[in-house]
Amino acid sequence: MKKIMLIAIGAMLACTSCNTVVPSLANQTFSLTELNGTALNADNEPAIAFNDSMVSATVGCNRINAMYKTGENGSLTLQQAASTRMMCPDNLRENEFIESLNKITRYTYEGENVTFFDAEGNALIKAVKQ
Repeated sequence: MKKIMLIAIGAMLACTSCNTVVPSLANQTFSLTELNGTALNADNEPAIAFNDSMVSATVGCNRINAMYKTGENGSLTLQQAASTRMMCPDNLRENEFIESLNKITRYTYEGENVTFFDAEGNALIKAVKQ
């Protein structure tokens, strides 16, 4: 009985290092709800959309695009984001958003909610599936 118990405990501990399956972002669109811990104005319809290899986003003015690649355990790499260059009000926080996009290294996807993190584990952007 002790051997069975030790084997079961060993198996459970071994699984803590198993790869976590994180749902794909491909072909999904999300409404942005939070940027660096502060709510975004939903009236501006901030959103982020992923196709097979390209992400496009807006916080209400310019369109921001970047190539992206996902990996194991929710790793996410975005190439340097490019943007249209219209004059936008500062309250849209567009520069802050682009800086955050460029820092993303990982995401989690729980239910309808996705959170994007930097390398230190700080939540940068939160969104909900449309």
